Amino acid sequence: FRTGYAIPAAYSNTGHAWAPDRIERSVSTSNQPQHVAVTGVWELPFGRSIANSSEWQRAIFGGFRFSTIFQAYSGSPLPVTGASCNANPAQSTCMPSYSGTFSPNANVMPNGHWGRGVTRTNYNTISFINSAAFVYAPAYTFGNLPRTAPYNLYSPGNYDVDISLRRAFALHFTESARLSLQADLYNVTNHTQFTVASPIYGNASFGQVSGTQANTRRSAQLSGRIEF
Repeated sequence: FRTGYAIPAAYSNTGHAWAPDRIERSVSTSNQPQHVAVTGVWELPFGRSIANSSEWQRAIFGGFRFSTIFQAYSGSPLPVTGASCNANPAQSTCMPSYSGTFSPNANVMPNGHWGRGVTRTNYNTISFINSAAFVYAPAYTFGNLPRTAPYNLYSPGNYDVDISLRRAFALHFTESARLSLQADLYNVTNHTQFTVASPIYGNASFGQVSGTQANTRRSAQLSGRIEF
């Protein structure tokens, strides 16, 4: 982002020199420290017992399969960049610097949680990143932020629950022919995932909560297929 050459200490804005590209070494934006997925399938017992159910009850209620997928994951590193460059106007990506007078954590979401207190009418008034934590680098020097996760800033994590109910009926025109019916419900809890509107320091929406939902809202799907 800054240069392919060594950066002398006088121009690094960090107090020491950097070998070629060394200042850019950081955690990838695709890094996701934690991601757990739990799946389960339950063959529902209804209609199985001949002694406790009639033939029509077994035909209607038997053979259902319930399954679920639960996922929970942490966010990825935020790459904070600058809206303009003081070192080289031809740079395509600029880096601001740490503010020498800023001491608290740069994360300033209410109570430390994404989305708490956010509604569709006030989202653009709530910030996740405190802009006072950063400054533009002095002219003809390079910003000293790491390429990603300054102040250990990560995007929000999320969780998701999906469930499914399936049933297959024999069709008998071939030995393996059957009709499979399936009902799926995605994002059962209808949990909303917010994002950062802009990670570019100097933009009007820098650090604000985005009004666009990053994940899929609750939805249902009914499907059927013939297998033979």
